[in-house]
Amino acid sequence: MKCNQFCLFVIVAFISIGSMTSCKKDKAVVYPIAGVYTGTYTVNDVPAQGALAYGFSIFPDGTITTKGMGGDGSYAYAAGTWTLTGNTQFTANITSIGGSGQPIKQSITASFSNTGTLANGTWVDTNNPYHAPYSGKFSTMQRAN
Repeated sequence: MKCNQFCLFVIVAFISIGSMTSCKKDKAVVYPIAGVYTGTYTVNDVPAQGALAYGFSIFPDGTITTKGMGGDGSYAYAAGTWTLTGNTQFTANITSIGGSGQPIKQSITASFSNTGTLANGTWVDTNNPYHAPYSGKFSTMQRAN
């Protein structure tokens, strides 16, 4: 192969490689709201308790289930419905399930981002038959799937 042919081959190879990499664009992953989210929650009236594990399973049919660790180390479960307003404002109404006694009802709000987070989350008891209603905050809930 002569120098002119070799030089032409090298130039064509670089152009081909360059065009392959320059056409490839990194796309950010865009998540729908349905999915599993994990993080923590706190109780405003019990700051010494600290942050405890919490998770949401948000389903496309408008239902939600939650699992949260209690201050005693046991887990509590709840189920209910959710809505998304304006593609960013998440709200849910849940009722405790399982366990004994009367159910506790709660309302949840958060800001949804299609990058896979629920941020600025708050929760409040709307009906707690055992004591004055509690309220609290969620950490930024990260989508796990």
